[in-house]
Amino acid sequence: LNPIGLRWALTQGGEIQTGLLTYVFQGVTMVAAAFGGVWAVRRPRFIPAYFPVLAAALFDMFFLGRAHTIFVCVIFVSAAMLSQRARRVVGVPSPNRRLVIVLGLLVVFAGIPFAYISSERRPAEGREGLAALSHVAMPVIDYFALNWYLVDDIMQSHEPRTWGVNVFFAEAETLYRMHVLNDDPRLNLLFSTPREVAGGKWTNTYTLVGAAYADFGVLGTFFILCILGGLTTWVFVRYQTGRRLWNVVALSFINVELLLSIQGDQLGSPQFGVGVALTLLLAFVLG
Repeated sequence: LNPIGLRWALTQGGEIQTGLLTYVFQGVTMVAAAFGGVWAVRRPRFIPAYFPVLAAALFDMFFLGRAHTIFVCVIFVSAAMLSQRARRVVGVPSPNRRLVIVLGLLVVFAGIPFAYISSERRPAEGREGLAALSHVAMPVIDYFALNWYLVDDIMQSHEPRTWGVNVFFAEAETLYRMHVLNDDPRLNLLFSTPREVAGGKWTNTYTLVGAAYADFGVLGTFFILCILGGLTTWVFVRYQTGRRLWNVVALSFINVELLLSIQGDQLGSPQFGVGVALTLLLAFVLG
């Protein structure tokens, strides 16, 4: 089936409304990716361990998205690498060729829907020769490079502070649904307001720094980054001194936040919050 045609038929004809189920599904996929990465090291031939990546790719192809596949791949690979090192008692772990091959193939196959969606999102002209390669590559470059223009744009716009709506969007939305907050946080969310950047392009991903500055200014951004750094260090030290399942999977989520902070704020992502909470809960139950 053509995923774009299927998506059009269901959204136009059936009026699909996923609502909170989208957050739950994406969060559960992240949970499965963390434990799947750990299990792939224990049993590389256990095919269901790789299903979370397939599920994320299919989800993104259906909704013409890309971010969820990236998050799931980073979590899966991080958990696998951390678990591989945790199985070594002393010294630097020797490369596991089979694991490297599997992870490499995983990244390649996950990149296929990413490239397909990037291609479909751009105009159809100029898709011959090298232009076809740039047609796929440029959206990836733009995706990370252009976001920093938005940070400067926010600092120059002098907009009123949003006081936690962007950094802690999941919590703000929960309070709004509980009628504690009067204003819908989605109306003040930076992600909902695309801005024009260099070259006439438009984007709506503001990086962790941009979200923190919009909420709390310079001083608030400083403290948020210090707290995040301290928490990251504490978990890593616990991993180094006594490797357990909970700190392996926790670090896999921390890697997503750190690596993709140049793209957006995962702390404010409801699905990320669902994934972290369920993963840690299961890790402590499993021991």
